[in-house]
Amino acid sequence: MLDKITLKTKLLVGFLLVATIVLIIGLSAIQGEQTMRADVVRIGQVRLPAIIALNHLNYQRVQVRVQSLEAQMHADWTEGTRKLLEQVLRQREASWREVETVLERYAALEKTADEVAIFAAFNAEYDAWRAVYRKLDVLTQRMLQAPQRQGVDAQAVYAETRAEYMQLVQEMIPISDRLGAMVESMVMINNRFANDAVAEAIDASKHTVLVSTILMSIGLVLSIALGLFITRDVLRRLGGEPAYALAVVNQVADGDLGAHIRVREGDTSSLLATFSMMVESMRRLLREVASVGNQVATSAEELSAASAQAREQIARQQTETGQVAAAINQMTTTVEQVARHAGEAAEAARATNREADSGGEVVEQAIAAVEAMAQELESSAQVVGRLSEDSREIGDVLDVIRGIAEQTNLLALNAAIEAARAGEAGRGFAVVADEVRTLANRTQRSTEDIQQKIERVQSGANGAVEVMDKGRTMAQQTVEQARRAGESLRTINGSITAINDMNTQIASAAEQQATVAEEINRNVHTISDVVEESAAGSSQVAAASTELARLAAQLQERLERFKL
Repeated sequence: MLDKITLKTKLLVGFLLVATIVLIIGLSAIQGEQTMRADVVRIGQVRLPAIIALNHLNYQRVQVRVQSLEAQMHADWTEGTRKLLEQVLRQREASWREVETVLERYAALEKTADEVAIFAAFNAEYDAWRAVYRKLDVLTQRMLQAPQRQGVDAQAVYAETRAEYMQLVQEMIPISDRLGAMVESMVMINNRFANDAVAEAIDASKHTVLVSTILMSIGLVLSIALGLFITRDVLRRLGGEPAYALAVVNQVADGDLGAHIRVREGDTSSLLATFSMMVESMRRLLREVASVGNQVATSAEELSAASAQAREQIARQQTETGQVAAAINQMTTTVEQVARHAGEAAEAARATNREADSGGEVVEQAIAAVEAMAQELESSAQVVGRLSEDSREIGDVLDVIRGIAEQTNLLALNAAIEAARAGEAGRGFAVVADEVRTLANRTQRSTEDIQQKIERVQSGANGAVEVMDKGRTMAQQTVEQARRAGESLRTINGSITAINDMNTQIASAAEQQATVAEEINRNVHTISDVVEESAAGSSQVAAASTELARLAAQLQERLERFKL
């Protein structure tokens, strides 16, 4: 199932899985950071400012209280009392400004429901507390101004005012204590919520660390597993290390097909295993091509030798054809002489028996000439028959060449296909295979041209044989007629009329013989033309054989660059 998944898909899925885990870790860390940041922001912007404001408020409350207590420390009026009271008024005024500022800042902060209720009660107590202090401020002013009143005992006024001041301070203290308790309650509430926020931030941090650790562990395990799986899958598909595969491919690309390729036992599907099988197929193919090239070279040499032999036979045939033509011309002359002598014998038959004897001799000569002509025709028929046999032998050689060319074409086509499968590594071999296929096609076309010419030669030779057979038959008939003429001449002394009739027959036969001789002469010229064409075809076969031998040698040179 996994073998059907492409390496690209496996790598993409592996990286996407690791990226997803990294993304989950990042999102988890971001979520934890946002939670902690919200807690920290809540602590820093709400709880800590509230605690600081409340503590400062409480501090100012205590300061006002201490200042109020300090104002009643001097029982008698002195210059020190005046300075102390003036200092108390200034400090208390500054403290009230601080208190108002702190309350405004605290009132603007976010509060819990409990804190809102306490702060409402605080405001009510604060108003009462502030009212008491306004009275204290008035009494403090009266104590400070006591010595300035005319006609009044300053010490008595101061003492009376101080007594009222001390009584009012006693009323202020419980209110201040309640305010302090409320402030402490609000501080505790903010402390509790701050601590809760810190705890939540710690929990969120622990959760984030735990989730991140788990996801990082899973990511690490998956990364290692995917790395090992993808590495093993890539090596299994390559069949070895990429560097070794590249070295093997470069070695084969340099033409070294004898390189030993290390493949795991039982491995038949990896790149190196397939490449090894391809190299082995190329080795077998190149051996077959080399063998076929040798066979082509041998066949080309044999064809060249056969062409040379055919040229010799055709030359002999041309000579014999010339002899046949000369014999036919001689026969024509003889026939003309027979006709002329037959006429003379008919005219002189009545004059002398010597003329008849001379006519008999002429008939004997005619018989001898016709027999010689028959023999010449028989020789011509044999020569033409040998020409036909030689043509068939050349046709057989051409069939062998055609078969070799077809086999070479198929092998070149298979080599081109294997080279195309090899891609860039087989480009040089593809060029060689294409040249071999081109040479095979040219050889096929040459053999087809030669085959056509040989067929024309065979056709002409068969026609010549038929004509010669007719000439031989007619020559036999002529011999028979001449013999009958001889028999007639032997009886010439007995009957002049019979001699005249026989002379007439001889003249007619001579005319027929002349016609036949003329026909034979034309056929002989046709045979001569066919022989010349056969000679030209034989020269083309020789040239094609030489070219084929050259191409076979060139093929061997191209194949020698490969180390098998």
